[in-house]
Amino acid sequence: MDETLHIPEIQNTIFSHFDPGDFVGPAALALKSLAALARTCKSFQRPALEALWRLQTDLVPALQLFPDDVWDVGSYLGKKTFLKFRRPLVPIDWERPLVYWKLIKAFRIFEFDKERISPDVWETLRNSCPTPSLFPNVREASWFVESASFLPLFSILLSPRLKSVSLLPGGSSAFLSILSTLGEYSDLTHVDLRGQWDGPAPDVLESISAFILKLRRLESLRLPEANGAIIMHLARLPSLKSLVVDAAVRFSPAILRNSSDARFPSLRALHLWAISLDHSVAIVEAVTEPAITSLNLVFNAGTPDAQAITRMYTAIASNRDHSALRYLRLEDGRTSYIRAYSPDQRIVPTETLGILFAFTNLTTIILKPFHGLELDDETMLRIARTWRRVEELRLAGPARVTLAGIHSLARHCPDLRVLEIFLDASSVPVLDEIHPQTRLTILVPNESPISSPAAVSIFLSSVFPGLQDIEVILPVNHNRTRRLWNKVDHFLKAGTEFAHDDDENK
Repeated sequence: MDETLHIPEIQNTIFSHFDPGDFVGPAALALKSLAALARTCKSFQRPALEALWRLQTDLVPALQLFPDDVWDVGSYLGKKTFLKFRRPLVPIDWERPLVYWKLIKAFRIFEFDKERISPDVWETLRNSCPTPSLFPNVREASWFVESASFLPLFSILLSPRLKSVSLLPGGSSAFLSILSTLGEYSDLTHVDLRGQWDGPAPDVLESISAFILKLRRLESLRLPEANGAIIMHLARLPSLKSLVVDAAVRFSPAILRNSSDARFPSLRALHLWAISLDHSVAIVEAVTEPAITSLNLVFNAGTPDAQAITRMYTAIASNRDHSALRYLRLEDGRTSYIRAYSPDQRIVPTETLGILFAFTNLTTIILKPFHGLELDDETMLRIARTWRRVEELRLAGPARVTLAGIHSLARHCPDLRVLEIFLDASSVPVLDEIHPQTRLTILVPNESPISSPAAVSIFLSSVFPGLQDIEVILPVNHNRTRRLWNKVDHFLKAGTEFAHDDDENK
């Protein structure tokens, strides 16, 4: 064998290409390949085994390392079960498991089948293990099992080296117990307490707050909800780079505005859901670090008028390195689509939208105020010339943009892949010159007015020859509009030569 293959750095490069990942499809082949490489030669054995055991998505492989005569033989759906022990464990039974369990660096558990594994088995193993931790080198422990009854098992994954925790909250009592245990791990850098809440009970939110306040080295955090104590603590952490809050953020905006040291000094990504505009403005104004790259704010309280939206856009654009921001989403989350027509005084004017034109490196842009933006063909030309790097563009506004307006995007935005916009497709323009753009694959016109699906499909296919899907999300009272846009989708897939024979009025 070539001597260079014995060099650890080269071996690490080779085995980094085998990703067990989700243990399905190509990943299943990766597992078999790693097992084969571990048996190929002594030089490959250690790095192959480390790659094979590094990430586990099931607890069964860890139990299979014990001698067969340890288990009371049984099966469930043709698979071996681990429901109870046939005999007491002795020291020699632990030799092989402990060797391989040391190789496990991450657990991501999505399901636990009590018909194959008894929780009592793991409790017995924890109590009889000759070492302080079952899995002493685990850095990441992720538990996404929906049933709350199995949540206490999460604690078997914990180790002194733990840095990352992801936990799907279940029943309150079990969840509170886990939070109390995790409070001992003050050096955690990544915490994800995702979950769907109708609003955490006061004791749950209080326990989450008590846990978070113990953490000093957090780099990323995802919470179901946050209160003022959490926000103020996070704003002072020197290492926090990513913050996601899934539900309401409950605090007085004044506490941030009146604090000189609560400034999120290292924040790069901020994602807040179900938040009021006042809260979002207070948090955005507090973020003084100029290198924020991702900003995602979804509102659910009140109906902000144009002046309120202007205040928010101004806060985003102030005191910031405009070249850093790549992802920008500002959306009213109370409806799956935005009306095509709204009172003019409520529509966000072009001058306000222009505040965001300072961010010229954006690749994802989602702007959906409740009453929409003031958009027309001239504005679309400014958008296209400013946001030339955009790959996903989703805008809400009255249907004043025509097909000629989106041709501006084809001309100036070569990387655009997804476009959602309200446009007036009731007439098809004749262009002096067409600039085809091949990257766009998805168009979302929603309730855009349309008269001739055949003519529109021919126009779109000439301007966006790579367009594959027309996605229409409409209320039930827009059946005719849905049918016409579905025809456009059909012609794009079947070939626009069929469009010439279409009777649009059928």
